[in-house]
Amino acid sequence: MLRILPGLNINNTMGSNGHLHHESRTIRKPRFLCLHGFRTSAQILKKQIQKWPDSVRQKLDLVFVDAPFPAQGKSDVEGIFDPPYYEWFQFNKVSLSLCLSLWLMSISGF
Repeated sequence: MLRILPGLNINNTMGSNGHLHHESRTIRKPRFLCLHGFRTSAQILKKQIQKWPDSVRQKLDLVFVDAPFPAQGKSDVEGIFDPPYYEWFQFNKVSLSLCLSLWLMSISGF
């Protein structure tokens, strides 16, 4: 039995495609984009979420993605989880200095 709104319950079955079915209606499971932390990976986050109760995970459509850049430094999870590790951005001191200079010029009125 699925509780949609307070007082509204429907009988349902779980399809193999990640949808809940009830008679002629299909109810989609909520989809969440799961973004891993700095210098980790989608696989690591997926392993961590496996600790959630099955009753929770079965009701969600979880989508895992890796960040676009391979990690350029040491990961805090080395020795706990195997590589590869990824970053969402890559730190560059030259670019940061230029950005800060431009920002300071813009707020100081030159």
